[in-house]
Amino acid sequence: MGTYTPGDVLLASVRKEGRRDSKTRPVIVVASYPGGILEARPVTSRLPVDTPFLPIGLVDFEEGGLDICDESYVLLMVPVIVTANEVTAKKGRVSPEVLAAISHRREG
Repeated sequence: MGTYTPGDVLLASVRKEGRRDSKTRPVIVVASYPGGILEARPVTSRLPVDTPFLPIGLVDFEEGGLDICDESYVLLMVPVIVTANEVTAKKGRVSPEVLAAISHRREG
């Protein structure tokens, strides 16, 4: 079990609301709690039509990145809770500016 902090970009097993099955998808950690509990926001390659989002590209990463050619989208109002045990890989870190933009929407 690794230790993760806000801004980390992870691949994690995520269960969509109302579904029993989970899918491995990229997420950005926005908060870390005792016991390896992480609050995150999912990232998708499809342009969202029904939820606020933040577009991100390779320039938005402080280190590492995702396998994206164009833009991806952080789903700002779709919180997911994952445990450190559900993380399959760390892909990098977003810049402090991107984390601040995500956190601002989370709190506002």
